[in-house]
Amino acid sequence: MNDDTETTDVPFYLRKPKLSEYFTGFILAIVLTAVPFWIVATKDESMRSGMVLIAAFAVVQMAVHLRFFMHYMTKRVPVEATVALAMAVLMGSVIIGGAIWVMYDLNYRMMG
Repeated sequence: MNDDTETTDVPFYLRKPKLSEYFTGFILAIVLTAVPFWIVATKDESMRSGMVLIAAFAVVQMAVHLRFFMHYMTKRVPVEATVALAMAVLMGSVIIGGAIWVMYDLNYRMMG
């Protein structure tokens, strides 16, 4: 029996992920982690541009983890899962943004 016909009969949420997907995700995660470490270690960039690059790599790494390790694809998940992910991103953004705001305000008040 052909392997392709077996996978089309099985619903997407019951399909076993391929090892190559995990390997690709692992390699991308290593690269997306090593580059920001290299940016900080060499200190070639200014502080602002380095922070922007690190934040961009963090966003890309979150997308890699969603795609390759959590197997999240918008065409294959129900709308409820997408809404839940959007809500989690919103709550995380509020928490992180609030923490940065508080730290900036404390720094301004303490240092002067």
